[in-house]
Amino acid sequence: MPYLSSLIFINLQQNLLILCDISHKKEEVLYLRWQTVNFQLVLCILVLRVQNETDHMILTVETLRDMIPAIADLRLLEAIAEKGQLQHIEAGEELMKPGQYMNSVPIIVKGSIKVLRPDRDGKEVFLYYLNPGETCALSLTCCNANLPSEIRAVAEEDTTLITVPLRSHNDWTREFSQWKEFVALTYQNRFQEMLRAIDDIAFKNMDERLLSYLRAKVSQLKTTTLDVSHQDIANELGTSREVISRLLKKLEKSDLVRLGRHEVEVLEPGW
Repeated sequence: MPYLSSLIFINLQQNLLILCDISHKKEEVLYLRWQTVNFQLVLCILVLRVQNETDHMILTVETLRDMIPAIADLRLLEAIAEKGQLQHIEAGEELMKPGQYMNSVPIIVKGSIKVLRPDRDGKEVFLYYLNPGETCALSLTCCNANLPSEIRAVAEEDTTLITVPLRSHNDWTREFSQWKEFVALTYQNRFQEMLRAIDDIAFKNMDERLLSYLRAKVSQLKTTTLDVSHQDIANELGTSREVISRLLKKLEKSDLVRLGRHEVEVLEPGW
């Protein structure tokens, strides 16, 4: 059944560089070296802090109950704790890209992932977000049918996820009914979201799509001010920067947004 769902789903988605002037005086050279060492130490500490946030998250049945509320089967939670691996990706980092084969199933436990559908010309269309407790139907499709990805998945913010090996996914599909239910629910939710994306493209004007996109983004990030360029928005809506700039000015005149340099404030987020 999961393989059949995959086939159905396939048809729906076709040296830190420091520049400084160094004096010949020995004490100034030593001072600059000390500054560089200090900076490198601070940089290492910041990196370690990010790593420790993930390292200190231990996969146990208790923690997994909070991470994946949809799964309550004790044996399945124990299997995820044993086989799953925690992974941290930074905002803007790719999780999937077109042509990539997947050897694991990702489950989001913190942060969010945006899923985009690119075309041959490099334009993209935003499809949906993946939130904590969710997995990606398109990655399941790639795993089940052994097909390369046709989408791009990017961390919208710093994100932590659990990666489940492909073999474990296949074994759990046979062994645990709740894992099959989790996969089926994932297909259902993503199917509905893709239908909404198709409806937006087919039945909404670009200004309506733009406002819906902005409201979805501020809701996702829990902020009314977006650090985003007009080109970034255009890329995700599959249009040109000129069109987005014109429509944003129109929305600003309607008091729906306020524009700044690489910044858009949504005045009526619709929460």
